[in-house]
Amino acid sequence: MMDAEIRNRVLLVGVPTILADIIEHLVAADPRVRIVGHAAQDELSDAVARTGANVVIVASEGADLPRPCLDLLDARADLRVLAIVDAGSRGVLSELHIATVPISELSKEALLDGISGNGPSSGGD
Repeated sequence: MMDAEIRNRVLLVGVPTILADIIEHLVAADPRVRIVGHAAQDELSDAVARTGANVVIVASEGADLPRPCLDLLDARADLRVLAIVDAGSRGVLSELHIATVPISELSKEALLDGISGNGPSSGGD
């Protein structure tokens, strides 16, 4: 597959190994998505530049993004940050527009929608 076909280059930040394995498995069949690396929060800016990521998935204690993610959103208009919260059961998508979209149930479809920016559903609420 050529890189031109890949629309979403995903960097996993601070995501525990088991959750990273699950995410990688869930997105593996989608040719529009490629996991391009893993990084710690203190390496975020350099890792995004090095990998060319346009989507960051970050493990977060709550719906509020960590400061490095907020700073990066301010600097990169094309970046989307998907925070995984509640041990992987929910997610929150943030974009430069500061549109925060709660994802009540983090399913495979909601994860792929969040990565691709297709407006994840709220789980039928």
